[in-house]
Amino acid sequence: MVMPRRLPTLPAWLIAGLVVLACSYVSLAYTRFNGGVALLWLSGAFMMPWLATRPTRDWWPSLLGGGAALATTTVLVGAGPYGLPLAALSMAESALAVLALRRLRQLDWFGSVDGIAAFVGIAAIAVPAATALPAAFVAHLALGMPLLRTALDWFAAHALGAIALTPIVVVVLRRLSRADPRTPRRWFTAEGTMLMLALAVSVHIVFTQNVLPLLFAPLLPMVIATLRLGRAGAAGSIVVISVIAGAMTASGRGPITLIDAPPAFLAQFLQFYIAVAALLVLPIAALLAQRKVLLARLSASEATYRTVAESSSDAMLSVALDGTIVYASPAVRMAGLQPHELVGRNARDFVYEADRPAIIAAHQRVLAEPHTTVTVEYRIPMATTIGWFELRTRAVVGEDGRVTGVISVVRDIDARKAAEAELARAATTDTLTGLLNRRAFMAALERRPASGQPARTLVAMLDIDHFKAVNDRWGHAAGDTVLRAFAATARQTLRSSDLIGRIGGEEFAVLLHHLTMADAVRLCDRLRDALRAARIEVAPGEFAQVTVSIGLSLIADEDATTALENADRALYVAKRAGRDCLKLAA
Repeated sequence: MVMPRRLPTLPAWLIAGLVVLACSYVSLAYTRFNGGVALLWLSGAFMMPWLATRPTRDWWPSLLGGGAALATTTVLVGAGPYGLPLAALSMAESALAVLALRRLRQLDWFGSVDGIAAFVGIAAIAVPAATALPAAFVAHLALGMPLLRTALDWFAAHALGAIALTPIVVVVLRRLSRADPRTPRRWFTAEGTMLMLALAVSVHIVFTQNVLPLLFAPLLPMVIATLRLGRAGAAGSIVVISVIAGAMTASGRGPITLIDAPPAFLAQFLQFYIAVAALLVLPIAALLAQRKVLLARLSASEATYRTVAESSSDAMLSVALDGTIVYASPAVRMAGLQPHELVGRNARDFVYEADRPAIIAAHQRVLAEPHTTVTVEYRIPMATTIGWFELRTRAVVGEDGRVTGVISVVRDIDARKAAEAELARAATTDTLTGLLNRRAFMAALERRPASGQPARTLVAMLDIDHFKAVNDRWGHAAGDTVLRAFAATARQTLRSSDLIGRIGGEEFAVLLHHLTMADAVRLCDRLRDALRAARIEVAPGEFAQVTVSIGLSLIADEDATTALENADRALYVAKRAGRDCLKLAA
């Protein structure tokens, strides 16, 4: 438990000695009902939080000061020289408890349920249990006390004292350490004062009567004070009930005196009652403190999220488990939408229908894999077009590990998609003619559908006749014009499903799907006729007339290269036959 060190400026050993002297005197002078060990132990409740406020290397002055005070008191009340080992055991108990809690990294003992459990387990159970038998053996040697009974009394006094009183000391030390000496200390507000008074009245009524066992009655105002004031309310409630109940029980009044038992048992039962009350309100206070911290973090997180969301060019969406949009940032306007149009509707409603399965699958995946960020590209129908967007989505996980929703970031990637399409087109297109280049045509040839009877898949190789003569007479610019004219004529003549590619120079290839051989021949002849009839202006007032030779091959099971070679051989047969004709592969 770490606290700022703005404590009184007296030496640590002196503070520890004075407080332990007072606590041990009260415990030994007033709670040694059976002449043995004290049945209410106050010193440990002070020493543990006191040691926790300082580094381990600075413990020795406090331990020596507290040990000297404790030894003095035990000697004075009748333990004689045996008070020295009892004092050492008591100081060791406090030191061991704090060291163990630090080892477990439990620094705020009453700030969380885990911290309370660790404190009870170590400081109120394990360490007192470890020192009980050695202390009982010393008391047995010094005073002749029964060994087992004394060990139980030691354990009960130290355990119940730690649970009931340490929270009070922690709150007091925390208040002292955080107080600004220039500012008046406000221990309670007006509301806190009224709640403490109401609790005091309740406890006073219960413990001034000896008729009804109303020990449960003060618990409700204790819980209310804790809910309203937090840890200060819990500690204040424990103080109120300890002081009033202790005073009334010591004077022989209150419901505890209804128990027919010796005073020693009544004192221990009172401690047990106070400890139970403390264990009731302390976890509530701890949970409230954690909730306050969590709410502060959530508030800061939400403010940060909204600031980022409202200033970002990317749209941010909060989506419920069922896909309903809970929040949409102003950047959704990039998709032609307004934030209020999205809230309350399912996110898939705004997605292009063909892309909805991908969006649904991404949503389901982040719900199934909460720590995975899923990216998906999809389209949104807009006023005059369909826009491309990228969605990065991730689940929101609560403290209990459950998915509570989904956060999505939406980015406009329309320009990127257009650039990708242009790059893809450039990679597959001949820049001069706009037809498929050799690589793209060969890939299409490899992906051709299987041929069937009577419809077949065929490939044609075409070569512009006497193309070199055009270049020699009018120049390469004229040759480029002829190539573009051939490409335009081929597009107009052939079917839209036919693939046309420029294989190299003046050579072209056509992939014809679902045609019989006779139909393919007629289609190729129509292309020859159309090109022959075309008048291509290659220079101002000058026109070229060109023809084309064609080799046509039926594609069977051979690969693309072999199919093209078959058509190429038929092409050379056509050129040797006088050009401007079509020949079939053998």
